[in-house]
Amino acid sequence: VSTQSTGSSGINAEYGQWYQRRVRGIQGEAPRFLCTLIVEGDLTKESASDVVSAGVVPVIIGMTKTKEYPKIQVEGWIAIQKLLHTLRDDPELVLLSARGGAEEEGENGLFASCQECLTEETNPNVRILALNIIRMVSGSVRSKQVMESLSDHLSRLSANDSDVPAQQLAREIQESLG
Repeated sequence: VSTQSTGSSGINAEYGQWYQRRVRGIQGEAPRFLCTLIVEGDLTKESASDVVSAGVVPVIIGMTKTKEYPKIQVEGWIAIQKLLHTLRDDPELVLLSARGGAEEEGENGLFASCQECLTEETNPNVRILALNIIRMVSGSVRSKQVMESLSDHLSRLSANDSDVPAQQLAREIQESLG
């Protein structure tokens, strides 16, 4: 992929639009390739913003829901984490893209996807990544319903002695939310 026309991330709006039209929903190599470009690319705020604007966040969110393939979930969460870290001054850009431009968090939003990964059946590495993303964007929670659901999960995890890293991170998030 030429960096001359696409910037350092290797992803531009044209590629994102093509992807959305041609292979939307496919859990194959194309989404994994997008994640590799994001994670291993030299993202700046501008190129990360371009990636988000290209519409690939919902595709990556789809990867995080493939519970039968924890490795794919991890790749998706790491890509989201890198986007959030790069755009740390504007996490709402990623949140808005994840929910397809909808004003309110829905079942396909970032928080909903994170919460799906907070179950006992979820791979522990996936659970930690989802918790870390919640920690990164917890200051952007506006929906009372999302807050209540999130609080329920965090309370359950913070009382679970069988997964100490998740327990500690859940407690940290609870304290930050006050």
